[in-house]
Amino acid sequence: MFSNVYSASFFYSETLYHLPDSNIVELPASTDAKVLVVCKNPAIPTSNEIAFLNNILKAVGLTPDMAQVIHFNPSTVLNFGKIIRFYHPEKMLCFGFNASDLQLNVQIGIYSPRVLLNTTIILADALHLLESEQQKKAILWQKLKHIFNI
Repeated sequence: MFSNVYSASFFYSETLYHLPDSNIVELPASTDAKVLVVCKNPAIPTSNEIAFLNNILKAVGLTPDMAQVIHFNPSTVLNFGKIIRFYHPEKMLCFGFNASDLQLNVQIGIYSPRVLLNTTIILADALHLLESEQQKKAILWQKLKHIFNI
């Protein structure tokens, strides 16, 4: 087909297909907080949801400057590896995200803390769902006490 190998190299490409990232997310600047909280919200977080999250953080002994909180819209897919490399958190609380939303190829159950890339991660229901569910709040509290050594 080709007279020599060099003429065939013209058609060679390292990238077989380039798939555009449809949900590219611009990450906010890092505050160097040791705890990263990511929340998936169907709308702008309500004052009740913000107060609820602040109460969670206060209950585990965190002040607002000790945790970086980032809110995302429901269609957001994040790359866990990029987030960890960018923020370097010791702990990551994910409200409303599941493992596939974070592009993780490991099974992580909801309310089941797991250490990945030297970061303890816990997945929980979205704040607007969790706020009214006493049983889920109790489960989350037990796991958070374990994570934060309370």
